[in-house]
Amino acid sequence: MSGTMRRDWLRGVAAGMGASGTWRPASAATTAFYTANGVHTFKGIPYGAPTGGAARFQAPSKPKPWSGVRGSLSYGHICPNSIPIANGGDNTAPRDEDEFLLYRSHGYPGAGEDCLRVNVWTPRINGSHAHKRPVMVWMHGGGFTGGFGNDLPAYDGGNLARRGDVVVVTHNHRLNLFGYLNLMEFGERYADSANVGMLDLVAVLEWVRDNIANFGGDPQSVTIFGQSGGGAKVGGLMAMPSAKGLFHRAVVQSGSSLRMAMPEDSARFTASLLRQLNLSNTQTEQLHTLPAARLCAAAMAMKRGKSYRACGSPSNIVTMAIK
Repeated sequence: MSGTMRRDWLRGVAAGMGASGTWRPASAATTAFYTANGVHTFKGIPYGAPTGGAARFQAPSKPKPWSGVRGSLSYGHICPNSIPIANGGDNTAPRDEDEFLLYRSHGYPGAGEDCLRVNVWTPRINGSHAHKRPVMVWMHGGGFTGGFGNDLPAYDGGNLARRGDVVVVTHNHRLNLFGYLNLMEFGERYADSANVGMLDLVAVLEWVRDNIANFGGDPQSVTIFGQSGGGAKVGGLMAMPSAKGLFHRAVVQSGSSLRMAMPEDSARFTASLLRQLNLSNTQTEQLHTLPAARLCAAAMAMKRGKSYRACGSPSNIVTMAIK
């Protein structure tokens, strides 16, 4: 698309016309979206700022406002991880059957540390208070290690939004060592490091509280639900004071967990990772500058040595300190 054509197309979106008559602007005319089968779909909207560099291992912060029309027609980045998504074309068991049954390569986006994104499906935008719809926020599985908000075709919220007459929200958040690396012994700066992945989920719910009414949702009727690792995230949120009042119902479909790792367990993971990276306790600043792929490669090497699962796992890295 030429620059002139692109500008004309964006003007069409902002005017509510769109290329095919199905594109519409968001209520503030700042976010493009599309409509299919009576459901309006927004993808990849930031709920937090990028988490790389100095922001690694830190609590989430608000995203910067944008000007003009922001595209939200495709999914945003997922958290870097080392978990294979597809079978790689070799058709070997059991991955071949897993790919066939769950279609795991569906919609696989690129990985990156600008991964704090939400996706929204809604039957109606705005509307009167009397017509606000219940909100359902999905917590994806993946054992706190992998996965993402559009990991499987079933994670598409269109059918649930249409058939249930609800607003559906999915999201990506920090996982594995990016979300749960216990660096607390290295200073106050890292006070939240062992649980920033859970704090990301609180930020999702804060975004819902502050914005979902613009998408036709009722911020006073929010259900969180999840399966496997997502179920454990639901349980964790139920125990977090910082999440109090941000949701009103909770569904643990599987993956209930009464206890995560002890702080000393996740500290041992950190010590092993530093050794794998040939870093001393005085060189932790380099954890902010090493490429994400290098960190995951180090965790994979630990996995091959049977130290821990790739990039961590809920049983031996997620401390789940209550906050």
